Amino acid sequence: MSVSHPDGRPYPWLNSTTAANIGGDNAAPLKRYLIYQPFAGMCNQFSCLESAVAIARATGRTLVLPRWRPQYGWPWLGEMSEYFDTAPLSQLVRCVTLDEFAAERVGASPGEGVTLLRLALAYNPTWSDRGFELYPDLRSLLVELEYFREVDQAGQLALGCGGGSGGSVCAEAQCSVTLERALRGEREIAALFADFTQPVLALDHAFNTVALPSVLDAGARATLLSALKPNVRLRAKLNVFMGARVARPCLAAHVRRTDHWRLAELMQDKRFWPTIGGFARQIDEQVRRRSLASWLLATDCREASELATLRAVEWRVDYAELLEGEDGVAAAVLDMWACIGADFFIGTRGSMYTDYIERFRVAGGKVVDHLFFELSTVP
Repeated sequence: MSVSHPDGRPYPWLNSTTAANIGGDNAAPLKRYLIYQPFAGMCNQFSCLESAVAIARATGRTLVLPRWRPQYGWPWLGEMSEYFDTAPLSQLVRCVTLDEFAAERVGASPGEGVTLLRLALAYNPTWSDRGFELYPDLRSLLVELEYFREVDQAGQLALGCGGGSGGSVCAEAQCSVTLERALRGEREIAALFADFTQPVLALDHAFNTVALPSVLDAGARATLLSALKPNVRLRAKLNVFMGARVARPCLAAHVRRTDHWRLAELMQDKRFWPTIGGFARQIDEQVRRRSLASWLLATDCREASELATLRAVEWRVDYAELLEGEDGVAAAVLDMWACIGADFFIGTRGSMYTDYIERFRVAGGKVVDHLFFELSTVP
């Protein structure tokens, strides 16, 4: 038994459990999958997951959940359940792990039943000669299909996307599409992917490809966002630390530093690259003006002199012990949720990490005054 809209279109996002309940014992989930390469840093990977959920939901495909890493150039680490509460995803789309997907691919030859689709974004300045010049490590993902190659070799997925002998791409079908804008609406998504009939659709990325409000209502978007919350283990560890070590009220400051100068170059806007002294002064001003008891520093800064300048601001709580023993992804999740749990927050302009912190703070009813570090001409 199928379930349809009044105009006859199927509801493709029904999960397998719901479909089985409606269709009886003979109903089985469709053996059609969407797998994608997680793009760039943590929050770019958040965006990839959100768009991939929307695409899988609109096309009736089962989503293969990815592995994660804290930033491009780092090794791929654990799978989603090692860091996040994945349960809400089943309310939106059918999902499988890489191991479960590998079990479905047993016996397939490399590239059999696979469409490799490369998506270029005309509306994103990264997809340009200048963008790839500034972010050269992205080429290993988008051109050399680094993620597909690694998970294929590790799990014998038979993707045929550079994972076989010689590293050649031998997917059954290959196509490139340039999007002039983000996809809008369920029908537009379904129309774009309708011609790709192979059981496996492999996207070279899913970053910023879908205008989510045009596909998911506010409730569905909230459900999707909740799937990016820390899992039970990380949440418990964070709650114990914040309760015992962080005096209230407190400020959290996200200082994006390591490669954010590239964004200033790409956008031709110096506001994306304040001086380190400017960061420190503005943190101090916020702590004093609000009469706060403590503040937390979340940063990717690695320069010793710059770290010393930031850490010299009074009343900082050092939470290195919170991150001890965690891999890079878990540390990034804890770092982010320490910021989300603070009473006040100041972030780095243009950083998706800052953007997601604000989204989670809104969802949690925290104070959100969209406060960003501003350009300071003083070194």
